[in-house]
Amino acid sequence: MGYSSVGIIGFCKPVFALAIWKWKKLGVYGFVGSAFVAFLVNLISIGILGSLFGLVGVAILAFLLRSVWNQMD
Repeated sequence: MGYSSVGIIGFCKPVFALAIWKWKKLGVYGFVGSAFVAFLVNLISIGILGSLFGLVGVAILAFLLRSVWNQMD
């Protein structure tokens, strides 16, 4: 994993965010998956503590969407 994977993740996250905006569960799965890949890249480059901060967005997303999950397509 190098700079190309980081670039792909950077391109995909806005696409996943748009899918979440349109109430698609696939957007949530993609966002979580890309956050996990970013976590692995950060784990290799900056260590465990800095990598865990990258998962804060996923935790916030899960908290906000838990009440409307069944309404999403």
